[in-house]
Amino acid sequence: MHRTALSAAYILIILLLFWSGPAYAAQDLAARLDATWVMTAAALVLLMQIGFMLLEAGAVRTKNAVNVAQKNLLDFVFAVLAFAAIGFAIAFGGAMDDLATVLDSRFVLLRDLGPEEIGFFVFQVMFCGTAATIVAGAVAERMRLSAYVVCTLVLAALIYPVFVHWTWGAALYPAPGAWLGALGFVDFAGSTVVHATGAWVALAACIVLGPRAGRFDANGAPVRIAGHSPVLCAAGALVLFVGWLGFNGGSTLAASDAVAGIVLNTILAGAAGGAAGYLLGWTRRRLPPERSVNGLLGGLVAVTAGCHVLEPAAAVLVGFLGGLVANAANRLLETRLRIDDAVGAIGVHGAAGAFGTIALALLAPLADLPAGDRLAQLGIQALGVGVNAVWAFGLGVLALATLARLAPIRVAVEEEEAGLNQAEHATRLGTGHVEDAMRSLVRGDIDLAARLPVQDGDDAQTLTRLFNRLMDALQAAEARRGDETERRRAEEEAARLAAFADASFEGILLLHDGVVADANSAAEILFGARVADLRGRALAALVPPSDWPDLRRRLESADGVPHETRVRGAGGAPIPVEVRRRVITFRGAEAQVLAVADLRERRAAEARIYHLALHDPLTDLPNRESFNRRLAALIERPQHDHTTAALLLVDLDRFKDINDLYGHPAGDAVIGAVAERLRGLCRSEDCAARLGGDEFAMIQTGLVFATQAADLAHRVLREIARPVTLPSGQEIRPCASIGLALFPDHAGDAEGLFHTADTALYAAKNAGRNGYAVYEPGMGEAQRRRKRLGSALAGAVERGELTLHYQPRLDLVTGRIVSYEALLRWTAEDGPVPPSDFVPVAEETGLIVPVGAFALREACRAAARCFPEAGVSVNVSPRQFRDPDFLETVTGALEQILTTRVHILLR
Repeated sequence: MHRTALSAAYILIILLLFWSGPAYAAQDLAARLDATWVMTAAALVLLMQIGFMLLEAGAVRTKNAVNVAQKNLLDFVFAVLAFAAIGFAIAFGGAMDDLATVLDSRFVLLRDLGPEEIGFFVFQVMFCGTAATIVAGAVAERMRLSAYVVCTLVLAALIYPVFVHWTWGAALYPAPGAWLGALGFVDFAGSTVVHATGAWVALAACIVLGPRAGRFDANGAPVRIAGHSPVLCAAGALVLFVGWLGFNGGSTLAASDAVAGIVLNTILAGAAGGAAGYLLGWTRRRLPPERSVNGLLGGLVAVTAGCHVLEPAAAVLVGFLGGLVANAANRLLETRLRIDDAVGAIGVHGAAGAFGTIALALLAPLADLPAGDRLAQLGIQALGVGVNAVWAFGLGVLALATLARLAPIRVAVEEEEAGLNQAEHATRLGTGHVEDAMRSLVRGDIDLAARLPVQDGDDAQTLTRLFNRLMDALQAAEARRGDETERRRAEEEAARLAAFADASFEGILLLHDGVVADANSAAEILFGARVADLRGRALAALVPPSDWPDLRRRLESADGVPHETRVRGAGGAPIPVEVRRRVITFRGAEAQVLAVADLRERRAAEARIYHLALHDPLTDLPNRESFNRRLAALIERPQHDHTTAALLLVDLDRFKDINDLYGHPAGDAVIGAVAERLRGLCRSEDCAARLGGDEFAMIQTGLVFATQAADLAHRVLREIARPVTLPSGQEIRPCASIGLALFPDHAGDAEGLFHTADTALYAAKNAGRNGYAVYEPGMGEAQRRRKRLGSALAGAVERGELTLHYQPRLDLVTGRIVSYEALLRWTAEDGPVPPSDFVPVAEETGLIVPVGAFALREACRAAARCFPEAGVSVNVSPRQFRDPDFLETVTGALEQILTTRVHILLR
């Protein structure tokens, strides 16, 4: 009875309300229901923050989980404040013109909002928080918390609001700046506006920060860093699934009939994405837990743009493909681009968001597309996705790079190694630090003196103390083992010394406090004393007094370092030795073992090698290197006595003929005889050397008159011309040409002196050989002219400076021309050059081969063109006949005129 009366009262009140104002009551009730639904949806979206925190904290290692949770908490806190301060005014202010980003003063700090606008802000600020928190997972385990907060402020106050204005700016009031929305860009709940914006900023952060330590091996292959709790990841994904119902369903901003369909599409797409992730992992026979999680989230992100217009079947397809795209994009970033995204946020929110935004143009009913045409709508969707990527990524890179210049945005290497929980929050989670220490202990790379700090009240307090006790025991055991090892080593070393000391070629001394306690037989020979006489003698008595201070200092340094010194041998004679020291424990006391190596043979060998490096092995005269040093020293020495020096370059005439006629042993005999004769002509201050082959040089110093050098040249020629008996018993009289130059009269440096002497030698050879020439200015002009001609002739063919003139030949009986002789002429830049000048140069330099080939080709063409009956004769050098390509040159010249019968004579 009581319940019946109460029900009747409710019905009466409702009838009275509708009777008094039915239209007003229905409208007010609808508005209240809309507001209630929007607030409920906002609460569900806020629940997504918990989902993100669970997922990202589980996807990282324990040592960073606290830091990731703090980032998820603080990015929402600061995103709310930044969006409330200016972000909302930028995003939904109606006073903007075109693309400008001028703040709408009505919305700054939310100071002029009505009830509906307040509800709208509450829902939109949740979206802003979602965009901001996407970055946290991607940059996990390496980005400083302070830098991350600054990044969140930039995203929430500028990057996100500007793009929101371009797409949804007209949601409250007309906004000319909402140009993408005006074009017909469709993104119902933010696949691109919210999710991709956060993802592209995350991509920028990952690039600027770089990968985590150990994320890629030395070859660039990715190394999997598994999260500590896949269970938390799965729980977070399910919480996100629940929140997404409000994310998409609340975007209607009204409790309308469309909500049910939107929620249905969201559920279907999420399930399809999760299935895609599972199947993708199943094809590899193993299912990494992030595959299905990222697939589920990728499907939810992809359907968010078109959940209000897609049919259920299309929503399933979009969700399934979105899950595949998310996983494929993350694999591409990891394996190809070497980008370290700790939780796969870029692929899930960026790639899947872009895909879902574009896919709705192909899968939504045509009637629901603002453009009215799929291709046109596809272009608009692609434009919006591209603008979003360029804006968010570009501004993200700029902001983070600028921040990195002002302050470090990445933690130090040692902080990353210890974990951000400890580095940034001075706290730990679980037993991860103990596990890391145990892992190092198992690997064998831990310092036995290391101990884990014990914090009272810590979850791992007892385990940490047990670990430290284990380390104490291990360190003590290692110390005992080391002592025992050292004792055994000393005993073994003493036994080894006793067994092998006498077999050693080095002298060995065993010292106690600087006094010889024992020695081997090699030491007896080295020091010239018996072992019994060496025992008891101080080491200082075995070393010359001048060498003892340095040896004593060296013996106090590290073991095994060799040191060269001297010791006293038999009769006190100093002997060069190399000493090495080793400290051992011998019969319970510290002792020194000295290995003393006799260096006399090595020093003799070194002296011999040094001598060979600076002397000719055949004649034992100084070689070119030694002679150059002597000449340089002479030139650098100050000339106080006004004397001069002479350089004589001696070149044996026709030495090749001696080798060819009598053999190389005969040539060596001549070289040896000449060397002895030159050595005999040298005073103590002079020098003779063999520069190589048949070339010799002499330095004569202390000259007062130039005729002294000429006199030496005469004597050299006379001595060289004396008979030389060959190994065969034959006698020959060699001769030579000499070039003579004076220092400093003819040149003031070694190079110039050699050049002038060489010029004089060339003049002596041109004068008929078997003589000498003293350098005179202008002496090398002819030689230099020949060099200039050779250089110019090298390019004469290419420059078109060579021509052929044709001289007729007459038959004296008939008076008829019977043939023509081709004559080569050269007209250089400075005028004609006579053949008598350039032909010898061509022969000498080998240019006669290409010049002759040119003459042959030109003569063949002229014979075919102008003298087909008479014929042409061409002069050919013997050097051309010796050229391996001569036959090919002749064949090539004749191939030009195969169609014409001509007469060519090669002479």
